[in-house]
Amino acid sequence: MSKFLVFCIIALTVLMVVPAYAEVQNVKVSGDLAARWLLRYTYDLDKNNVTGTGNAGQDLLITSAEVEIDADLTDNVATVVRLANQRQWGDNQGLANGITTQQFDVLVDLANVTLKELVYSPLTVTIGRQDLWFGKGFIVGAKLRDPSGTLASGGQEYTVINSFDAIRATLDFDPWKIDAVYALLQEGAVARNDDVWMLGANVGYKFDSYKGEAEGYYWRKYDRSKVAYIDSTTSAVCERNSIDVLGIRGSLEPIANASLSGEFAWQGGSYSTYHNESRKRNAFAMDLAGDYKFKDVKWTPVLALEYIYYSGESKNETSSLGQGNKWNAWDQFYRGKFDSAIREFQNVYYATSMREDNVTTQ
Repeated sequence: MSKFLVFCIIALTVLMVVPAYAEVQNVKVSGDLAARWLLRYTYDLDKNNVTGTGNAGQDLLITSAEVEIDADLTDNVATVVRLANQRQWGDNQGLANGITTQQFDVLVDLANVTLKELVYSPLTVTIGRQDLWFGKGFIVGAKLRDPSGTLASGGQEYTVINSFDAIRATLDFDPWKIDAVYALLQEGAVARNDDVWMLGANVGYKFDSYKGEAEGYYWRKYDRSKVAYIDSTTSAVCERNSIDVLGIRGSLEPIANASLSGEFAWQGGSYSTYHNESRKRNAFAMDLAGDYKFKDVKWTPVLALEYIYYSGESKNETSSLGQGNKWNAWDQFYRGKFDSAIREFQNVYYATSMREDNVTTQ
């Protein structure tokens, strides 16, 4: 091999390598693997399964795998990509070879870029598919999704896809922090006003004493998809649904190793029933909690107590006229913190004997 050819190869290698080191400052690769066995019965609250909702019992195994790549490109620019696969064991969906095209799909859970000190030094902007979690995740924490449909027969609440397609702007004026978010939750037909979107603002403040913090927030979800609540008897669909959420949250540590927290939220807006009637939302929820950590004891146990309340609405199969023009039932919105794998998801993913004709999804 001639010296000139060797020189050209070395020069080309340098040209390819140097820009890579100049653009990518740091790369981190992480992952997660989980396997679950779900065994539960009478999940539809119908012991004799008279209504035939199909959710009386579940016995299945689920595996989820995730790989995440975090990269710092240049100063103040970072990207995140997370790939995931989730499936039920032995899911063949009626195919002779026992393999579906969905159960081996690689899903894009995260794909976003973060721009720090954009235009203004305290401003950080994140664009793309991203996780959103505010406070304890009582209102906005997870958008549980199963895009490939591999968990459709059970276990949807254990999906690893919790991200939002969103733009988030954060102003950090320590001890103040202000977040503004716009998220497109569902895209309908192109160039039509039939989307589902969410926007909101969260303002937080951290106190100098007792590790105290306080937050106030406003969130709005607007649904023009017209498919949220379908009447199984008349095929009528709702015209639109809107949810306005106003809330406050606070926490502190009055003594060492002990913490107290409280959150209260109110929901307004409009609720279109599957009978094509419209009511005004008037719902509220609260979350009160306290815990004590035994840090000087082996295994560091925690004694905790929490009270969660959601307002509700009585069932009426025919009309809302007898109940007035208000809807008092709390909408789960996009809560990320769940204290039960049962009650939180009934009538969200799994129909019960009382509401088999009106089950919504996130």
